[in-house]
Amino acid sequence: MTSLCSEISDKIIAGFQSSFEFTDLGDSVHVAMPQTFSSGALLSVEVAVFGDRVEVTDRGLAADQLHDLGIDINRGAGNRSFQAVINSTGLSPAFNAEPWEITASAERGDIAIAIQAVADAAMRADGLSALARAPRKRSFADRIVHSIGELNLQVVPKAPILGRHGGKRQVTARVDVREQYYLQALPGQSAQQRMDSYDHASGLFLDAVPSKDHRVAVIEEGKWEAWQVSSLKQICKVTDESELPQLLERIAS
Repeated sequence: MTSLCSEISDKIIAGFQSSFEFTDLGDSVHVAMPQTFSSGALLSVEVAVFGDRVEVTDRGLAADQLHDLGIDINRGAGNRSFQAVINSTGLSPAFNAEPWEITASAERGDIAIAIQAVADAAMRADGLSALARAPRKRSFADRIVHSIGELNLQVVPKAPILGRHGGKRQVTARVDVREQYYLQALPGQSAQQRMDSYDHASGLFLDAVPSKDHRVAVIEEGKWEAWQVSSLKQICKVTDESELPQLLERIAS
């Protein structure tokens, strides 16, 4: 590593470390995280150690954010989607976790992994804000998540998708029916935005582990080039916002 690389790395690590705040609560530690919810509220987690195990919880912060937006996580699509987000940590839940908590349990040596897993899941839960019947103007990605929820289907916003050569990238949403389907929203209000959306979706899906039939590009209405749509169809299903409900209903039936 060159001296410049080392300098940049050291600065990034130092800056990242300074964005955390730790408060000793006696039998646990409160960790203020650098992430924020869309409301502007700061994310924090609580960490407790039990012998050689560690448990991390968001103490229901993500659920509170959704409740404030009028999203019911106790029934219907809100419940199923929130439970899918809880399960998206990839780790075992904490012992005696409440149904409104996002938690993770891991070996003590994996404490950082457990904290990051809960933080990432909390940010996915924040994506469920698109399910709210909010008066604000939604982004195209939020509209897609909202339309999935309107169909009473389980949705995980900002879901990770595995690459064939390792690593994970983020798609707009994962829909869990009989199988898992990965959706990427492609906004297209301008020629440049359509090109950027096309490039991004191509990069996401070309190297993805899920099969072509389980990858879906949802394009916004606009003057898409025929070659863009044709190229996308080589690597995934392609639909638009108006046809998405019919596609999802076929998948779920």
